[in-house]
Amino acid sequence: TGDAVRFEARARNPEGERLLSAVVCGIGPGPTGRERFCYISEDVTERRHAEDALRESEARFRALVETMPQMVFSATPDGVADYFNGRWREYAGEDACAVGAGSWTDRLHEDDAPAVSGAWSRAVAEGTDFSAECRLRGRDGSWRWFLVRAHAVRGRRGEVQRWLGA
Repeated sequence: TGDAVRFEARARNPEGERLLSAVVCGIGPGPTGRERFCYISEDVTERRHAEDALRESEARFRALVETMPQMVFSATPDGVADYFNGRWREYAGEDACAVGAGSWTDRLHEDDAPAVSGAWSRAVAEGTDFSAECRLRGRDGSWRWFLVRAHAVRGRRGEVQRWLGA
């Protein structure tokens, strides 16, 4: 068909080490204008090892967070919650923890909401860690006291990449 084909292939380099190559091949113009078969191959072994290590690390982190007894959440740099672990979902209910359903601050008691929401907004704006004692509403309508903390996870340039909270 003349379409390029992409695939990965295992090979050995001249030293006999196993590597993984990403290959693109197809038909292209030659130096005389006539079509000829050509290919490009790139060693992606290190990248694949890094991707595998990242997947393994993420799986370990998720298993840890899902099995711990604390309620855990994460949020985007602007403070919008994008993940709640099983304890949060058990306490607040699945609907309250759905992505896009709102913030964990929506569960605050009306007497605590102004101060705690304000402190959370300041922490997000300033990129400082957050800590507050407050009452949160459960899915059954009951109120319980919690110590809520969130840590700003930073990138290489110091920018907040995400928030991890419990």
